[in-house]
Amino acid sequence: MYPFYGFGGAPTCMGSNEVSHCFPLNGQRLSPEIAGIDNVIKTYKQNSGKVKLLGPTLFAPVLRQVKDLVNKENNKKMYYILLIL
Repeated sequence: MYPFYGFGGAPTCMGSNEVSHCFPLNGQRLSPEIAGIDNVIKTYKQNSGKVKLLGPTLFAPVLRQVKDLVNKENNKKMYYILLIL
């Protein structure tokens, strides 16, 4: 499972026209995870066109979200990778 977020745009797929600095790209606030890398790519292709790019681009909200996810898991036997495209 991969939590998958967008940032620096208005997620029109979620009905918003205001800039958001951290939103689930699958449009599901309570369940941002996507199963498998193939589905991550599929979701990106389906929903990236539904995001109106806006500025400014702030990374702090995404970094806080990732930090919160990692702290919530609290699994010392796992490592995490943050990929920003």
